[in-house]
Amino acid sequence: MTGSDDFSCSRSAGVSKVSLVALLSIGAAIFGMHFGASSLLWPATWGRNSGTEWLTAFGGYSFAGLLLPALGYVAVVRGGSFLVLLSLVGRRFALLFGGFVFFIVGPLFAIPRMSAAAWDAVTRALYPIFGGASSKDAPWWAMLLFTLAFYLLIYWFICNKNRIVDKLSRFAIPALFLLEAFLIFSVVAEPVGEAVPPNYSRSPFSFGFISGYQTMDLPAALIYSGLILADIRGRGVAGSRGMALTLFKAMLIGFSVFGLATFGELYRGSTASGVFMGVSYADLSVDIVAHQWGAAGASLFNVALLLACIPSSVGLTASTADFLQKATNGRVPYTGGCIFALSLSCLISLAGLEIMVRIVTPALNFIYPPCIAIALAMAFMPGQTGVLRGACYFAAVCGLLEAAHGYLELAGHPGALGPLLGLLPLSADGLAFVSFVLLGGMFGKFFLNRAA
Repeated sequence: MTGSDDFSCSRSAGVSKVSLVALLSIGAAIFGMHFGASSLLWPATWGRNSGTEWLTAFGGYSFAGLLLPALGYVAVVRGGSFLVLLSLVGRRFALLFGGFVFFIVGPLFAIPRMSAAAWDAVTRALYPIFGGASSKDAPWWAMLLFTLAFYLLIYWFICNKNRIVDKLSRFAIPALFLLEAFLIFSVVAEPVGEAVPPNYSRSPFSFGFISGYQTMDLPAALIYSGLILADIRGRGVAGSRGMALTLFKAMLIGFSVFGLATFGELYRGSTASGVFMGVSYADLSVDIVAHQWGAAGASLFNVALLLACIPSSVGLTASTADFLQKATNGRVPYTGGCIFALSLSCLISLAGLEIMVRIVTPALNFIYPPCIAIALAMAFMPGQTGVLRGACYFAAVCGLLEAAHGYLELAGHPGALGPLLGLLPLSADGLAFVSFVLLGGMFGKFFLNRAA
């Protein structure tokens, strides 16, 4: 794990520029990979739940769902690659935590969920053929054929990693962007109803922040960053300044579109807060567009959902394959890593996604705090290795406590760690990690400020 990593950025003095078309292509890939199925489904429900306070909720979301992921890209471009950043904390930490992040966020969780969401979208659009109204009504062989076809399509996108961004920006994301624009502008032109007060007790800003936190876009940014930086270098950009400038421009494009889409989805949901109270996520989104455009509109939404699943799956699978290649010093080639990641995702999709989701979900609480520590330490104190190490170690402790609490709840002992976690500052708002990151950073500055 050195600066020679394919996904690291050059430290030479040269600076190159890329064309506007290339910037748009990279920005489109950033938008598409982060938008995914989750951002097409969840924000409308957040908006519905927030009602008249949807704008404040979006403000809270912006910090966790937009600013933190952007800082993740900044951290990686300053450090060289995600693995290099983790190696500053410690080589064992880099291999163990890095592998945990890539596999939990990738083939063990998010990629199979994208496949399942895509299958649901197809069956919703074609349910008359299957004689039912959901994916559970379809025959097993139809799901098998679709799942295999979905993963073969993902492999086509990622088999040549030098062309991944261009393929996404040409074949998947433009149609997704147009369909999403249609969904938003249609509700702007004809709102479903009037917003009502929020249906939750916490502050709308806190609700929005926690919602953005749960999208896992910061870990995704750290994972996707290598793919984006490799593409930028492949376009002839040289030098840390040129890499950083190009990434910033592409991020500005990608996150602007991503933020506007999420903004529109929250507004779309808020207009339904007094109309559709008994449904959420995909059902809510389908009901909103069907209310306006009937069955044709619902079909368009399902097409958009199918398209939204592709970029995220592509980014996560390619990044996992590259991690395997680098972590094994090339013993697992990139193509072999792609096949392994897709095969594992496919098996989970077919054999036990619901069980895997229950098993993996608490582990996601372990991943996020150290990722926040990495993003903040490298974005604001890039030369302080001790701060990075201390913040990561303390954040990992917080993450382990949160994960242990989740697993104890699964085992039927929800009160085992609840009182302890309740004593932590800001725990009621889901922000207990803040004090751990700050204390860890201060500890590391004074006691760990040495070479990793």
